[in-house]
Amino acid sequence: MKKLATKSEFARLTGRKPSQITNFIERGMPMRGGKIPVVEARRWIAENISPRTTRGAGRSKHGRGKVAEEREVLRQRAERLRLENAERRGELVNAADVFHEYSCMIANCRSRLLLLPGQLAPILASVSDVFEIQETIRKAVYEALTELARYQPQDDAKKKTEDTAHAEKHQRQ
Repeated sequence: MKKLATKSEFARLTGRKPSQITNFIERGMPMRGGKIPVVEARRWIAENISPRTTRGAGRSKHGRGKVAEEREVLRQRAERLRLENAERRGELVNAADVFHEYSCMIANCRSRLLLLPGQLAPILASVSDVFEIQETIRKAVYEALTELARYQPQDDAKKKTEDTAHAEKHQRQ
């Protein structure tokens, strides 16, 4: 399934009119860069759009039968439950959590790379061979990149906890 869709694509996916999708967007349905994130938008619809009310003998104000509307309500509930279950299983994650983790990872990488000049300057100050200088820098960069590749979010949280404990210990002394 596509992760992002245009208004008309999303309307086709959900069996709605493009004007309804525009209305949903105005009411707060998520959008990113002019596209609709399909999973988040379906969840938003399930949580925020009440089932269509019925009028008359078996017909709604939209001209759909009661059975069709009840089927749609059941489909929306099933979709909401499917998304909730996927989230519980860890197959679906909150975008804010992902953003936070990537921000931490990038900050960690930035810090590691900014340390390189200070670490390498004393080592390379007396080296005159260009190839040796290049090799030393290359190794240091690859070490930093390998550390980044092995980055685990819990490592960052554990390090912060250790740093806090270390700082508190020194304050008491």
